[in-house]
Amino acid sequence: MEGLLEWVDEYNLTITRNGADYLGLKGSGNKRFRIRFVFNNHTRTDSIKKPTNAASRLDGCWIYALTAYSKDYRRKACYIGRTTRLSKRFYEHLHSRRYRRGSYFLFRWASKHGVNVNAIVLAWSESGLDQWTKWANLEGYWLGLATESRIATPGVENWGRLPQDYIFTDQPKVWPEEKILKYSKPLVNIVDEGETPYMMN
Repeated sequence: MEGLLEWVDEYNLTITRNGADYLGLKGSGNKRFRIRFVFNNHTRTDSIKKPTNAASRLDGCWIYALTAYSKDYRRKACYIGRTTRLSKRFYEHLHSRRYRRGSYFLFRWASKHGVNVNAIVLAWSESGLDQWTKWANLEGYWLGLATESRIATPGVENWGRLPQDYIFTDQPKVWPEEKILKYSKPLVNIVDEGETPYMMN
């Protein structure tokens, strides 16, 4: 399956369906086709192992960070995201790196340095889609904290124009480096082993 996804990425194809024994694909000319296979498709969204604590909630809105540190900890990079489906989104980050946007470039950075991509929840609220704009501001706020701390944000130009000038009095004033480094967990452990991601608040 990993080899097939690499092939999809190489030819810049878009996955339209992710079935148990097939992939639905679309090319640059909007031509659609399917590839069938006989091996286990471990990337199906319905195979997500959901954490057992509050992080398994499907309602609300989440701000999270994916981080990577070089082995000597002198270089660091991150991706900031928001979602209303945390388990599903983490799964997509780990198993859907075929998309040349978002966290794809962080995974390339981590691969280049031979390190894991880790994850941590930065903020959570019971408010969902009705507060999506507010949470876009909070996502941008955390991105601002990261850039102020000179943390690389590979592929940030693909994230969209996130506002970074909002003030949130209930959030840290600076990037909480020590706490994030201490409590972040490997993304693969969260997704494939069912470990619970740490929540900052």
